[in-house]
Amino acid sequence: MVPKAFLQGILLAASFGSLFVSAAPSLSLSLSGAKYVNAVGDLKVTATLTNTGDETVKVLHDPHGALSDMPADTFSIANEDGSVPNFAGIMVKYVPKVAAEEHEYTVLHPGQSVDVEHDLSSAYDFSSSGEGVYSIHANTHFYIVDPSSPEGVSSVYADSTPHIAQISGIEQQQFDFGSDTEQNVFNATAIADDFEDLEDEVALEGVDLADDEEADLAEDDDDVKTNASFRRCSSRQRRLIRKAAVSAQRYVRSAYNYARSRHGSRNRRYKLWFGRWSPRRYVKVLRAFKRMNQNRYSGYTYDCSCRRSGTYAYVHPDNYGTVYLCGAFWRAPLVGKNSKAGTIVHESSHFTRNAGTIDRAYGHDKCKALALRNPNVAVRNADSYEYYTENTA
Repeated sequence: MVPKAFLQGILLAASFGSLFVSAAPSLSLSLSGAKYVNAVGDLKVTATLTNTGDETVKVLHDPHGALSDMPADTFSIANEDGSVPNFAGIMVKYVPKVAAEEHEYTVLHPGQSVDVEHDLSSAYDFSSSGEGVYSIHANTHFYIVDPSSPEGVSSVYADSTPHIAQISGIEQQQFDFGSDTEQNVFNATAIADDFEDLEDEVALEGVDLADDEEADLAEDDDDVKTNASFRRCSSRQRRLIRKAAVSAQRYVRSAYNYARSRHGSRNRRYKLWFGRWSPRRYVKVLRAFKRMNQNRYSGYTYDCSCRRSGTYAYVHPDNYGTVYLCGAFWRAPLVGKNSKAGTIVHESSHFTRNAGTIDRAYGHDKCKALALRNPNVAVRNADSYEYYTENTA
């Protein structure tokens, strides 16, 4: 016969176990909108996020998540033929830990929901994919504030349901990103090096330029002319931008020289941020840094109108030379980890005329893990280029 006290202990342990299981964060995401759309400009969906768990959660406004209305790559869209619209939105520098510290999140109590409307025509170009019935899925990954995590945030994946819409009346979409600054006219001839040219270059040992790295960063600001264009920037903001642009220029020059002079097992920094060395991936990285090094960061256009406190900056990849600076940028250090200079480097890598990078992983730990897990993606990840140039482990 089993003792009564033993049975009570088992029941008590089971009740505690069920309590912990039920307390795990749980979210549900659904999309709604018109089923028939006669013009792409009317293609809007409402994302409804519901806390289906038993505890209150603080969900961050990740630009790539459904709680943010920024025109980032938040959705996966395809028609019945498998054709997908081209992404034409923004690329963003975002650090979840910083966003959490800035309280840029929505508090959802158990059972509570929040709606966010998304204008898909501002982020996706349907001109090439054409009319048809489209299945629209939202990114189901969310960051929530988690004091028990070393980074202060953790990931939750929501249960989701897509939205189906039939779209007609598609015409050529226009995405007005403004004009490039005169100082940044793209010189295609100057950077039209093919892979063979770069491979010949890196095969030459030559002089080890890495020794000049610290000297490059320590030079006076007078050696770089700062004639940037500014939009809605205060005098103080302009001064900070000028310093950051000069430092970004030196960061990229130093990174390019270091990458050019050290390859294979000699470049430990490469392995840390881009993963296992291979000739093709290495040439891709070197080619990107060469193009970025031919930019004049002190000739960019900087827009200070963004007020999102947890976001550093964003760009339209096809609008070369224009960077939108947000709240987190102004609180960042000039150089170092997640710095002002590094942010400019990050955003410059997004320009299709430079490297056309994506945002697959944010933050030191995630980028290091990406380099180990998938080096082919790491060499396309913007934060990986930033951290290579900042060179802070």
